[in-house]
Amino acid sequence: AVDGISSLMFRARVCKAQGVDRQFAGNVMQRLDEIKDYNQFIDAFWQAITAYKGSYAFPSDAEFIEALVNKDLYKTLRSKGVKYLLYVLEARSQFHKGLPAFDNEDLSVEHIMPQSLTAKWRDYLSKETMENYGTVLHRLGNLALTNYNAEMSNKSFEEKKLFYKETPYHYTRRITDYPSWQINDIDKRSRELAKEALNIWKLPEQYQKIRPSSKSWHSLDEDVDQFTYTIPSTLFIGDSEYSVKYWIDILTTLCRHFDKENHDAFMEIANSSKISRLCVETDEKKTKNFVRVVGNVYVRTMSAKDTLKTALKISKEFDSLVGTEYADAILFALK
Repeated sequence: AVDGISSLMFRARVCKAQGVDRQFAGNVMQRLDEIKDYNQFIDAFWQAITAYKGSYAFPSDAEFIEALVNKDLYKTLRSKGVKYLLYVLEARSQFHKGLPAFDNEDLSVEHIMPQSLTAKWRDYLSKETMENYGTVLHRLGNLALTNYNAEMSNKSFEEKKLFYKETPYHYTRRITDYPSWQINDIDKRSRELAKEALNIWKLPEQYQKIRPSSKSWHSLDEDVDQFTYTIPSTLFIGDSEYSVKYWIDILTTLCRHFDKENHDAFMEIANSSKISRLCVETDEKKTKNFVRVVGNVYVRTMSAKDTLKTALKISKEFDSLVGTEYADAILFALK
């Protein structure tokens, strides 16, 4: 059970499945209270932690690998989380003997392609790698454990390989097998390490659940400019799934969900002046720019960018009043 919790929490962190929170824990505990045959506890436990959808879903193998390979892990896990990921990979390898303690002051995460490029590195990197430098810099394949971070700094790849050759870390030593270090090499190593991660933070096959469709899921706090010329299709609020056709549908659906969950809290938000695009009945509602949400509450139609910003503000206000954690857990997919 502890292994299951460890896998769930780490996968959720990597995949930003932010609905795995106190509410989620309470739902799981309620399910476990209903167990009658404790000889089947482990199966019932796995059933409980994999029973949910949306932001509450236990990330599948495919989602876990996709996140490990393509996400900026420094942004997702922070430096200590990245160090934990790499350290556990090393500790679980078949060549883990001689591994220093996790809190060893010399142990740190090194960027193989450095964060500060010298002229030598700029000449060395291909045009494609340079064009994607900011995107791949913090990806898993470009990160390694080392005791010689300061000494290596931004030395050339060939010079760094001399340090990697002498390291006690198995996956760091294997970097010496690469004849070059370009974007394709980073991607290859990312996938190799991600595959190993599946064997550590496991989700047994019988509990694998695929989220509805193979869509990419987005959260409200992402860069909203990327959605300017897009159309939404699905909205997940907690464990509830809604079909949406237009951006305004996200806002009206969200408001109706909150109103149903806690009418008083939602009306307090609507009556306040904190959300300028949300209002209680006024003459303005008669214009074509307003849409009725519930009762006498109306919301102004707006662009995708402003819709998502407003949805995030409303969610945060609701969370602060009710004690929920919706703001980080709402997901949507594009058509």
